[in-house]
Amino acid sequence: MIGDDKMWVVISISIIIVLTLVLVLLTNLKDDNNYGEYHKKQITKFDKQEQETFGKEGELSVAAMLNNIISKHYGYVFNDFTFMDENGYSTNIDHIIICEGGIFIIETKSLKGIIYGNDNNEVWYQEKWQESKEFYNPVNQNQGHISHLKRMMGYNPPKLISMIIFPFADSIDNIDSKYVYDINSAYNYIVECINKNNYPKYLIDKTYAQLNQIINQHGISINEHKENIKNKYN
Repeated sequence: MIGDDKMWVVISISIIIVLTLVLVLLTNLKDDNNYGEYHKKQITKFDKQEQETFGKEGELSVAAMLNNIISKHYGYVFNDFTFMDENGYSTNIDHIIICEGGIFIIETKSLKGIIYGNDNNEVWYQEKWQESKEFYNPVNQNQGHISHLKRMMGYNPPKLISMIIFPFADSIDNIDSKYVYDINSAYNYIVECINKNNYPKYLIDKTYAQLNQIINQHGISINEHKENIKNKYN
């Protein structure tokens, strides 16, 4: 039979072994959790980068379509028209085309999948791969751009025509809005307006000069605009 002293030694060693095992398990669990958080952050960062790249591809495709129009018809195109007013409020307009069809203020949404929404919804929905994601109503977003630009243009600004273009969407048939187009229907609509010859060339030049003046006096970079938006909502 083991003596009392030896028994306590055995018990003490057993307790030390158990505590050591528990400590090792807890350390491994913490490392696993840290890896999970790191992996999650990496995925989020990658998705954001992928989204920005995909968004830029959409804007480039719309810009190419607009430049194609201007190569055949008189007018001018601005891409990433970004400015800040005297109150520090900034706006980024994806595209502006000034032509004989009028002045078109264009918001590009480079989303795939099926898009749902109407003019009265605060948010619209994108369904892709059996997942649904919401985004702010782009008609309202673009109307904000137009209102801000009109204020910058001053007294009696010209009519500004709103267009929302989804260059990559699988379907926009579930959107109830007269402002929404895919890239082909957007091209056809602008050319149709040009063929009606509503906007004379001297006004095209005047508007172009006015917008150039806004950019020269109030233009900012995309990074400055992003920083302004970040500061606004933080």
